[in-house]
Amino acid sequence: MKTGVRYQAFHDPIFWFGVALYLLNKFWLQSHFQSAFLKGYVTDLLAIPIGLPILIWLFQKLELRGELAPRIWEVLALVLVCSLLFEVILPPISTFEKFGDGDILDVLAYAVGGVIGIVWWKLRERTYEPHLSP
Repeated sequence: MKTGVRYQAFHDPIFWFGVALYLLNKFWLQSHFQSAFLKGYVTDLLAIPIGLPILIWLFQKLELRGELAPRIWEVLALVLVCSLLFEVILPPISTFEKFGDGDILDVLAYAVGGVIGIVWWKLRERTYEPHLSP
């Protein structure tokens, strides 16, 4: 048997911090401060720290993934998917053009959020609840 750590997405502080920061930005900061960063990049920066735990939870519920903490390749895959989908594929489609154009700085924000997330998850990996897996 392997010894591992149990990752629970909805017990992850970075997930809840990201959700709180997203809500604070959306409903208060943007209305009180005129900032291109707040309006255009905060949500992109939070996409990985919020989105990956949700995807991991879903895959765990569908029994497609174990209970280990997020891995680097998962972060990279989600950064790539978000970048391609939201910055390359959807912007030219007229239905989605009101959401903005493809922007390389959005890709950078996804990547920075991914780096923050993976550093957090690697530092916290030792504190997750131990469990045994076959």
